[in-house]
Amino acid sequence: MNEAGKAIIEYLESMYSTPQGDTRVIKPEHSFTDDLGMDSLTQVEVVMGYEELFDCEVEDFMGLNWKTVQDAIDYAIKNNLKV
Repeated sequence: MNEAGKAIIEYLESMYSTPQGDTRVIKPEHSFTDDLGMDSLTQVEVVMGYEELFDCEVEDFMGLNWKTVQDAIDYAIKNNLKV
């Protein structure tokens, strides 16, 4: 997995970590809604975090169209985003 993919997965895992240090394992094939249980508000938070992580703007909130973690990784690769 490339640098962008690792950064995205680490960011998402940090969202699901608990104060006790438990972390949910996030995989590229995970669906934001079905596997991670995200609602639209949480997806907006993910997009905002993504923009901060890569110091970019996701065009027209395209991030809300991402269905899986891999879609977010593919967007970073396609747009040559660097952490």
